[in-house]
Amino acid sequence: TDTLLGVGLFAGTLYGLAHYLHQILDPTLWGFLAVFLGVFHWTFVVSQEIAFGNSVGKFLWGLRLHGNPWRILIRAILFIPSVALGGVGVLWALFDRKKRTLYDQLSGLQPHEASR
Repeated sequence: TDTLLGVGLFAGTLYGLAHYLHQILDPTLWGFLAVFLGVFHWTFVVSQEIAFGNSVGKFLWGLRLHGNPWRILIRAILFIPSVALGGVGVLWALFDRKKRTLYDQLSGLQPHEASR
């Protein structure tokens, strides 16, 4: 009977593990998590740019945004379709004389070197 009990516990554990893995590997869960993290990251970066004029990446590159908070928010909103459409808005900077992205041009802002 101890052997049967051990086999039953092992089988129950495997069934529970399989059910748990099925829930973890559910694509809906991963899609929701990806959207949540994307929105959270975007909100975090935009709030840094509005509050401090730069994000961690801009700080590391020595760049700063100069403009009112509404224009910075508009620039951040325009960033989304610019990247979602295959990055066309970002690649725009390769062909612009002043190296401005499309969302920089439309918002009227461009990062500048920060004064130290």
